[in-house]
Formats: sequence, structure tokens, C-alpha cells
Amino acid sequence: MPANEDHNRLLTIKLNAAKRIAKDLQSYQREAGTLKHQIDAIPLESGEEQVLLRKQYVRSYDETVRMLPECRQRLEANKADIKKFISECSLSVNAELIAEAHNLLNA
Repeated sequence: MPANEDHNRLLTIKLNAAKRIAKDLQSYQREAGTLKHQIDAIPLESGEEQVLLRKQYVRSYDETVRMLPECRQRLEANKADIKKFISECSLSVNAELIAEAHNLLNA
């Protein structure tokens, strides 16, 4: 396999990984919003079952919120890796992949 095909394949893998991480981040953000809404919908002074349900939502919300910084950090590290890869191999990579990478980096 020629070097440029290897570079195209590697950049495609890196782009797909970044897209997956960005999708995960959006999913965590949506989940946090949904859980926050569910928590707010349960009155503080309610029955025992409601209190247990609220605690469960709060626990899930806390776990979800803890994932957000890690996910952002992974996305930024991945973007930095893509940027470095492009700067080193831009002449041997498909122009469409370069354009896709720039779109992702600027998003």
C-alpha cells in the first residue's frame, strides 16, 4: 500500500474517532439536561418512592456531569492529533479528507 493510501486510512480513522467522541459529548450533554429536568420535576418533599427516584436521578446526573470534562479533553486531544497529522502529511492526503478535517477542527 503506498504511503498516501496509508495516510488517507490513518486520517480517516482519526476523523471517525473524533466524530464518535463529539457524538458522545453531545449525548452526555443531552442526558445531563434530561436528568436535570427530571430531578427538577420531582418535589423535594414527596413520598419515599419519589425521594428514592430523585436520588437515583441525582446519582445518574452526577455521573454524567463527571464524564463531560473527560470527554471534552479526549476530543481536544484527538483534534490536536489530527492537526499534527495534517501538518506532517498534508501533501500525501486526499484533499477531501483534509477539508473534512478542517471542518471538524473548526467546529
